[in-house]
Amino acid sequence: MRAAIGLAVIAVVAAGGLGRARADEDPREVARKEFAAGQDADRRKDWKGAIEHYMRANDRMAHPFAIYNIAVDYERLDKLREAATWYERYLAATTDAAERERVQRILEELIARPAPFEVRTTPERARVFVDAIPVGTTPYRETLKGGFHRITVELGGRREHRDVTVEYAEPVTLELALGEVTGTVLVTGAPRGAAIHVDDRAAGALPAQLTLPAGAHPMRIESPGYAPYETTVTITPDRPAKVNAQLARLPGTEAGAGEGNSTAPGNTPGGAPGTAPRPIRAGYLFGFAGGADARGSGGIGLLEFSARLGPFDGGVRIGRAAQLTNVDLLARWALLPGRLTPFLGAAYTFVQGGGGYTLTGGLRWDVARGDRGGVSVLAESGLRYYRAEVSPSGGATVTTTGFIVPVMASVLVQYK
Repeated sequence: MRAAIGLAVIAVVAAGGLGRARADEDPREVARKEFAAGQDADRRKDWKGAIEHYMRANDRMAHPFAIYNIAVDYERLDKLREAATWYERYLAATTDAAERERVQRILEELIARPAPFEVRTTPERARVFVDAIPVGTTPYRETLKGGFHRITVELGGRREHRDVTVEYAEPVTLELALGEVTGTVLVTGAPRGAAIHVDDRAAGALPAQLTLPAGAHPMRIESPGYAPYETTVTITPDRPAKVNAQLARLPGTEAGAGEGNSTAPGNTPGGAPGTAPRPIRAGYLFGFAGGADARGSGGIGLLEFSARLGPFDGGVRIGRAAQLTNVDLLARWALLPGRLTPFLGAAYTFVQGGGGYTLTGGLRWDVARGDRGGVSVLAESGLRYYRAEVSPSGGATVTTTGFIVPVMASVLVQYK
C-alpha cells in the first residue's frame, strides 16, 4: 500500500515538472529558430523542407514574413494554387499598401499563366475551334492562355461544345466521342444491275448511292459475263465520293449476258444459232454544229434536235449558213457499229423564200456511251444547194440559186 502511494506522488511531481518546462519555453525563440531553419533550407533549394520550417514558425508566432516565404516556396515547386492561397493570407496579414499592390499583381499573373491543353476525339481528324477560331484537328496539343474558353469540335456535321477555365498553369484535357461519322459514295457504270460488294458484304446494285462509315473500304462490282471491277473507295464526311465502274466483257461471252436479255443457244431470233442479238441503242440527241463554207461565203452555226435508233439519226437542224437562215430535215446513217464510224447523211433544207438539198458525210466518234446516254463528236463536209426568191430593197423579186461546201464539227449529247 505504501509503495503504491509513493509511485503516485512521483508521477504527480514529474508531471508538474514537465508542465513547468513547457511553460518556460519562449514561443518567439522557437519561431525564430524555425524561421532560421527555413532560410537555411531555402539556401539549399530544399523548398519542401523550408515550407515545413516556416509553417512551424508561423504556428508558434504568426508573422507575414513566414506566410510570404511559404507562398514563394510553393510557387518554386510549381504548386501555383497553393501559392495563391498563401499569397492571399499574406494580403490579409500585411497593411503595407505598396506591398499589397505588388502581391496582388503576382496573384493575377499566377491565375492567368498558360497551361498545356489537349483535345482528343473519337474518331480523330475532327476540326478544333477555340473561342470560334479554327486552330487545328484532333489529336490537338497546344498551350492555352489562362481564362475562360469555349472549345468546339466538328466532324461530319456533328458538333460538340465544352467550356473550360484555365488557371494556375494546370493541364486541361478534353476527350469527346462524336459517334460514327459517315459519308456517301455514288456508284455508276455498266452493266446496269451489276452487284456491288463493300467490305466483302453485298451493298446493292448499279447504279447506287451508298452511305458508309468514314475511312477506306474495298469495293468489288461483278456481273455474269464480265470481269469483276475492284477498287478502294475512301469515304470522307465533307465530300461525296464517286466510282464509275465500267465492267469489261469477258472474251467469248454473249452480248447482253448478265443484263437479263440473253437467249438460249439455238433459239436466237434474227441470228445464227448460239448468238444473241446486238442491243439496239436509242435515245434523243441535242447539240451544236459549227463551221464555215469552204468557198468563203460565211460561217455556219446550227442547233440540232434529233433522235437515234440503232445506226440511224433523224431530226431537225436550225441556224444560219452562208448568211441565210436554214431549217434542215436531216437523216444520217452510221455505216459501222463501233464507237468510231463513217456516216452518210441527207437533208431537205428550207431557206428564206425557197429550199434546197443537203448531202453530207464524215466521221462520228462516240466519246462516251452508257446505259443512260452518251456524247458524240462529228466531223463532216458535203454540199448544200439552195434556190430562193429574194426581194432586194426597192426592187422586184428575183430567183437566186447557189451552193456552199460546209466544213463543220458537231457535238451531240444523247439521253434516254
